[in-house]
Amino acid sequence: MGRIRWEVAAALEGRVDAGGGRGRLADRYPADAATIAAALEPVVDHVEAGHPVPTDERIVIEGSARTVAVNAAFGHEVNETLARLLAALVGQRAGSSVGMEVDPYRITFEVPSGVDPGTFREVLETTDPDRLGAYLELALKKSDALKFTLAQVAAKFGAVKRYREGKGRFGGDRLLAALEGTPVYDEALREVFHADLAVPETADLLRDCRSGAVTLAIARERTPLGTAGRSAGTEFLVPENADADVIETVRERIRNDRVTLFCLHCADWTRTTKVRRVPDAPSCPECGSTRIAALNPWDDETVAAVRATEKDDEQERRTERAHRAASLVQSHGKRAVIALAARGVGPHNAARIINRLREDEDEFYRDVLRQEREYARTQSFWD
Repeated sequence: MGRIRWEVAAALEGRVDAGGGRGRLADRYPADAATIAAALEPVVDHVEAGHPVPTDERIVIEGSARTVAVNAAFGHEVNETLARLLAALVGQRAGSSVGMEVDPYRITFEVPSGVDPGTFREVLETTDPDRLGAYLELALKKSDALKFTLAQVAAKFGAVKRYREGKGRFGGDRLLAALEGTPVYDEALREVFHADLAVPETADLLRDCRSGAVTLAIARERTPLGTAGRSAGTEFLVPENADADVIETVRERIRNDRVTLFCLHCADWTRTTKVRRVPDAPSCPECGSTRIAALNPWDDETVAAVRATEKDDEQERRTERAHRAASLVQSHGKRAVIALAARGVGPHNAARIINRLREDEDEFYRDVLRQEREYARTQSFWD
């Protein structure tokens, strides 16, 4: 596919015979010219928009808001391997979970604020190909793929039955912790490496990225090819050890995230600002109330729900949730705003974090990160 894109782009740009591109493809593949023309429409749109074209010798990275797409036409196994590597290393740098979706032509990442296409290019340019296996083992340690394969391998070894004798269900995390370092774990890891990943081929790709044989380009916006495909779901990979550097990164990320403050007393005043600019005890400058809800900056629906005179069931739910958030902010001030600004942390979980009454700020942020990890592991269920 990468080579086909190059041929089509070259024809459209006049570098080769423009009349022969689609005809040559019709000669090579069992499809008529109309079918091939329809399949190539995203490539044509991409070239006409002036974007760099991802080929077999070029990776194009693009981003918008909290989404980064790595356009890499190297097939599913190489892209799966590359995705796990990038999600793990970028997540470790950012101190937060990174979601990923993979198909044979692109990898789409859901990233925290402060991460952009340049971050991914830097990782591709600087990662040692000889350490790829070690990086992937760390990346896979908490992955859904390893937990699923481990359960299958454990059943084959007869290991699962022994752990089901007690009460309750033996989940993937407990099974992983119990079998780590055993032959069952090693076999499951080997199976994931060989069945799902393409480690040698991806190592060669990293070498080509470092040598310049495969170039890395950044598109100025989302592109037709970068948004053309969607896969079955998003998996999150999170940094495992919340050391001092990671905690500091989490602190700075949340402090620089934006939050909307909304007065529930007068329902007139709203303000969107960075968390670090929120005062220790927020209050409404219009009516003086301290009944201030901290909301996601895009959550206009909750503001509309609170203001609605006649509410449907969904608006009632949003209003109740806003009042719980405001109660936390009224009682605990900026610390509640920080907890509510974390990923996947609503009023219920924010209250659990705050009620631990941590005097050490690092321990407070460690609790926040722990809750973000829990959300990352269960997000597909809640979605």
